[in-house]
Amino acid sequence: MSQQDMPLPRTLDDPPQLILWSADELIPLMSCIGIGILTAHFFLMLAVGIVLWRLLRRYKDSRPDGYLLHMVYWTGLPIGKSRVFPNPFRRHWHG
Repeated sequence: MSQQDMPLPRTLDDPPQLILWSADELIPLMSCIGIGILTAHFFLMLAVGIVLWRLLRRYKDSRPDGYLLHMVYWTGLPIGKSRVFPNPFRRHWHG
């Protein structure tokens, strides 16, 4: 068996990346591009997507890691792979 170099992530919690962007930064850009293709306003929506991407990156850089996931959790949107997700609006836990 030959030994080959395998790239390892710096930390295990890094999100998947495509070239320079993380997966969560590509969502607004690709969504705007898709909407632009469907509505025949590609370049306008491309510009809007780039502006949204820059705003999201600036917002993420000014907050601690995991801040956006924390906010999504507290709004009540289901994130995660489990079927049972605790209610974020419940203040008292009796066990």
